[in-house]
Amino acid sequence: MFFSQRACGGALVLCAVLVGTVYATKVSYAEATQEWMSAPVRTAAEHMLAAMPDDYYSIKGVAAEKAIATGAPHVLDVREPSEFAAEHIPGAKNIPLRSLMRAIDDLPADNTASLTVYCKTGHRGAIALAVLRMLGYSNVVSLYGGLDGWKAAGFAVTR
Repeated sequence: MFFSQRACGGALVLCAVLVGTVYATKVSYAEATQEWMSAPVRTAAEHMLAAMPDDYYSIKGVAAEKAIATGAPHVLDVREPSEFAAEHIPGAKNIPLRSLMRAIDDLPADNTASLTVYCKTGHRGAIALAVLRMLGYSNVVSLYGGLDGWKAAGFAVTR
């Protein structure tokens, strides 16, 4: 059994996946604060969400292209190696999301270094962003729209 939760109009939606079937129920905030949700985790999540900047730690095409052109950010492509081999942003380093924790030594030692992460559409990039921020990297952004957004804006890719 797998449980997950997400915010939904002031309440939480709890989902249990049992043998491929998804069951969801809307519960009140009070019900969601039962023993299985530790107070420190809930408090940390509330603080993180309250402190989220307006851009949600994302960077859009033109700003990303300008920053990358200066060579300032380390650009991490978190897609699979076959995706990276097909095409990627020039100068990007491939560290697949599933390998991120095993590749810590390949990341900048300076946790204030500028990092831009991306994937195909933004989903894996957002996960990488969250993990890197949990690891203490304070200057991380995710490319809005991922590589698809980058290409749609007409920016160069390496093939």
